[in-house]
Amino acid sequence: MFSFINLVRATMGLPELARQPLVDLTAQAHAQYAVANKSTAVEETAGSACFTGADLTARLSAVGAQTTEVMGLRQRSEVVLAYQASAGEPQTWDYVNDTLNSLYGRMVVLDPRLQQIGVGASAEPGGTGRSMVLDTALLPGAATTNNLLALWPRDGATGLPLRMAAMNMTPLESGVTQGYPITVHAGAALQVSRFVLTTATDGQVVATTVLTAANDRNRFFAEGEAALLPHAPLLAGTTYRVEFDGTVGVTAVHRSWSFTTAR
Repeated sequence: MFSFINLVRATMGLPELARQPLVDLTAQAHAQYAVANKSTAVEETAGSACFTGADLTARLSAVGAQTTEVMGLRQRSEVVLAYQASAGEPQTWDYVNDTLNSLYGRMVVLDPRLQQIGVGASAEPGGTGRSMVLDTALLPGAATTNNLLALWPRDGATGLPLRMAAMNMTPLESGVTQGYPITVHAGAALQVSRFVLTTATDGQVVATTVLTAANDRNRFFAEGEAALLPHAPLLAGTTYRVEFDGTVGVTAVHRSWSFTTAR
């Protein structure tokens, strides 16, 4: 999974990540907890099997990983992917695709400023439970600013899902079905002035919400991130066009691109 994530990052012009041994330990421990307790949560409950800490902060501290605070950046994050192999044995690429097809998982793996990551995996002995965990921590001296800008979906991408993958944190208010998210990932502070999704054939504007660090209800977004969230699943077999205007740091940016959903 680590290698596939770096492959995706390389194709987008993002720097490859390094494995961080201490963060690996926290990811592996939580993967074992997730399988033992059939959990998809990032929190752990004291007294449960394989408990190592109530949250990622406690688990990082327990292994001696010292994190740092940098205003505007994400200090730490955890992505938990759980599967039942009875529905078909998940392949490594399934884990990566499902991470990219969720909003907050994508923000982690495509962060231009991210430098290190921890990966953990566990399988239920004699059972069907599978879990993969990605952990990140902003370590002292690791924060950088760069001029990178990555867009997802990539220009010309085809066969994309109609809606985002299910996750524990929902970015929009209850009752709104989130369509497949379009995201911008910058290596410096990002300001959005225009972010619009239309159908390519007739220019029909799709109802969306622009999400940034300023209005993310889960307080997960970093200062260089923005997302466009459709209020309903996208149409099958349809080409969409995206228009984005904003600034990265002090540099004005305009991007336009298109993608096509699966039939």
